[in-house]
Amino acid sequence: MDNKKNKRFSLKDINMTRHFISRYNERILLAQNGEYSRKAVKKDISQRLTDREKECIDLFVPSNEKVSIPLGQIYTMIIKRGYFITVY
Repeated sequence: MDNKKNKRFSLKDINMTRHFISRYNERILLAQNGEYSRKAVKKDISQRLTDREKECIDLFVPSNEKVSIPLGQIYTMIIKRGYFITVY
């Protein structure tokens, strides 16, 4: 069997910029008093993403191009070179 197809989605290998964490807190978690940790943001993303969105991330994370990935039906995440860059 092909191990790539059986690979579970994991945010461990994906990096997040400070800007991404800040924007995620501001726009999605609506944090007003301080910010959630990187770990809390990763956990929240993992819970919000559909299986199809997770497959898109797995497919496009290695890309050197800027890629827009939907987050739910409202937000869009920007990923480039294995980094979550921003969310709007």
